[in-house]
Amino acid sequence: PYTTLFRSRTETLIDLAEKTAAKVKETGREYVMDPMTNSERKIIHKALSQIEGVESHSEGDDPNRYVVVTKV
Repeated sequence: PYTTLFRSRTETLIDLAEKTAAKVKETGREYVMDPMTNSERKIIHKALSQIEGVESHSEGDDPNRYVVVTKV
């Protein structure tokens, strides 16, 4: 149950990263994601690092740190 929930959340975050990357590549505009936990941001950054044409970094202070996705 817990591992299923974790896997599901991870898959949801990867899907979000892919959709965000597509949007950034299409529009050329940076995208600021909602604040998330450190572990969620790591999943997002890892997923985005696999996608050509975008890069990401975190901004803000915990617990309100968020990911910014930009086109390269």
